[in-house]
Amino acid sequence: FFQHYIGHRSILTHSILIPYIFYFYAKKNNKISNNSITAIIGLTLGFALHLVADIYPKGGIENELVKLPGNISIGKLSFSWIILNAIFCFYFSKILLNKYFVKKYYQVLYIIIGLFLTFVNALFEPYNQVAITLTATFMLMTSYYYNKKIDNIFINLIKIKKNKN
Repeated sequence: FFQHYIGHRSILTHSILIPYIFYFYAKKNNKISNNSITAIIGLTLGFALHLVADIYPKGGIENELVKLPGNISIGKLSFSWIILNAIFCFYFSKILLNKYFVKKYYQVLYIIIGLFLTFVNALFEPYNQVAITLTATFMLMTSYYYNKKIDNIFINLIKIKKNKN
């Protein structure tokens, strides 16, 4: 059933959708706790790392394309879909971290764990280990850096608004 109707590398399972559904469910049902948010951040980071590994073809050729329900391929858009969703997953995990764990300790721990998981993920890939490691590290650090910049922009806008009042 799964292989026939959804297919491997489904648009549902190779996107930010599943981590977001878990977050939406927890938030809607008031089940937000440090443990649930930690699990969702970990799930989202795991999705991001898996998607980065899927960017690179196995053995030089890629025969798996992202599929819509009904096992319909999106063709050449697959590569863009995977990259965008990897970026969204990294960014979403960092947004949740910033929202629920504001201390510097957690921010540093997030980077350390993210880098550790990046290396572990690459070790289990038979091909393109260096490319996967460099890409995941770049996306992780970029999401951290730009997320920090975006936070500073919002903080400055709030300060400006308070000064006008």
